[in-house]
Formats: sequence, C-alpha cells, structure tokens
Amino acid sequence: MAQIRPPTVRPPVALGCTAVAGVIGLLAVAAILAVRYFDSGSADGSLVLDIAESYGQPSVTRSGENGLWVVRTDKGEFFALADMDAANRATAGRKCKVNPVGAADPVLAELLTRYRGSLSAPVSNVGLLFREDCNGAVYDAAGVRQDGPGPNLDRFATSVDGEKRLVVKTAKRTCSAREGTNASAKTNC
Repeated sequence: MAQIRPPTVRPPVALGCTAVAGVIGLLAVAAILAVRYFDSGSADGSLVLDIAESYGQPSVTRSGENGLWVVRTDKGEFFALADMDAANRATAGRKCKVNPVGAADPVLAELLTRYRGSLSAPVSNVGLLFREDCNGAVYDAAGVRQDGPGPNLDRFATSVDGEKRLVVKTAKRTCSAREGTNASAKTNC
C-alpha cells in the first residue's frame, strides 16, 4: 500500500512578493538619499546654499544650521563667516555667538563712527557690525576685529556654481587676527 504524505506548508506567494518589493523600495530610497547627499556638496565639505542673486546687496543672512553668517557687500562680494569667535569656541563655559548689531540699536551709529577708519575696505559702506555679548568683541562685516587686537572671525571660501548657487567650502577655515596695523595677519586655526 502507498503512503500518503501530507502536503508541505509553503508561505503564501503574496508574502514573498511583498518582502521583495519592500527590499527594492528601501534600496531605491537609499539610492535617492545618497544622490542628494553627494549633490549637496556635503561629501567634500561644501555647503550649497541659495541662488547667489537672491542675496541682497548689501545683506547679511544667517545660515544657523551651518554656524555661518553669509555677508554680501554692496559690490556683490560674498563673505562666509563663523558665527562663533575663537574665544567662545575655546571656552568650556557659557558660549555666545556673534550677531549683527541691529539697525534699530542706538549703539550702531556710535560704533560705526568709532570704527570708521578701521573697517575693511570691501565692507566700509555696508553699515553693519557684529557683536559678541559674552566678551564684548566687535567685528566688521568682513569678520575683522574692531575693538582691539585679537582673532578675527573665521572665514570660509565662497564661489558660485554652474547652477548659480552660492557654495561655501566649510572643509577649511581661514583664520587671521588683528595685530597692530595689520588687520588680517594669518594665524593657525
């Protein structure tokens, strides 16, 4: 007499197809995210920001998630400045970021008059100063220290890409300090 075997249990075909479709979907999302990451410039230490012409002349724009101030002069030149000065980066305690002295702040006119002779040439007509409130440091719109000798705000190189977007090279800082009559003596970062 022949033995009758019970049928083997197989997972439903739909479950297998769903699993395969899910894996393919995850791979597609990963590929899209990888392309966006590499196109953003993040892989080489670059930040691709807005269309360069969208920045007014003159203007200052905070790129807070990147720790930067983007300054555009009245002649169209760009400066990308660190939003924290060297003294604050070095301290373990309370840290203050630099911020523009507001146009409505009555001290702005007095500070601009006081530092008129020492403002950097490209920003002498911008009418903007940065101030750090922990130590009272004052910087012009190019990041040059105005209230005495000491480190300037760190700068990052800028360019405009083929799509006319502003690109900031954050992989390398340019550090300098006001030393005597030299407003931007190169220093180590």
